[in-house]
Amino acid sequence: MFEEEVAQGRVCKVMPGWQVLTRLGDVNGDGIADVGVTLTQRFPGDYLLHVIYGGARSRLCTVRTPGRAADFDATFLALAPYNWEIYEFWGGRDFDCDGIDDILISDCHLNGEPPGRAIVIFGGDIESKAGPLSDIEDCFELINPETRGEGNMYAGYPGRLEYTGDVNGDGYVDLAAYDKCHAYIYYNPLGAQHFVSDFVRGDANQDGMMDIADAIYVLQ
Repeated sequence: MFEEEVAQGRVCKVMPGWQVLTRLGDVNGDGIADVGVTLTQRFPGDYLLHVIYGGARSRLCTVRTPGRAADFDATFLALAPYNWEIYEFWGGRDFDCDGIDDILISDCHLNGEPPGRAIVIFGGDIESKAGPLSDIEDCFELINPETRGEGNMYAGYPGRLEYTGDVNGDGYVDLAAYDKCHAYIYYNPLGAQHFVSDFVRGDANQDGMMDIADAIYVLQ
């Protein structure tokens, strides 16, 4: 029955060993949704984070071996001690406002060497960025140096990492990160930059003029 479903293009055929299938949004900018696959080879600190580009069923419905990077369009390596425990690998929103969806990765170091990382890999030209996460430059990271033991304030951060939408009303997508007891909202820095640049360009108090005293008064 399963072979018949594959032949008819209703499902994709996979080999044993997959851990998680997730939606990434359109990370290569071709207008078709893509898929993420997380494979744990050794826990903790040895993960393969695969990307499968969306497309025709004839392309998708092929057997892919989890440990073979050549079977995928791009593969990110999460290796200890730089990475420890990958809780999230997904996407679907455009954090840097370039028109292409970006990838979220939460790398928790609760029982590993700090720091923990909340990572945003910017979409577009994903193949060229593939490789160890420690080597990727076209990304944005929130760092948590307090990752050991139960007494640390931010222990477990980031256990989860998600897009929140526009929380503060500045027109930009924001992030939410979690540890064991808290949820943290991170405003998109593009929005913060826009706010400050309004003062730099002029008219801080909307009187048609701009001077240093005006800017200081409003910012305080």
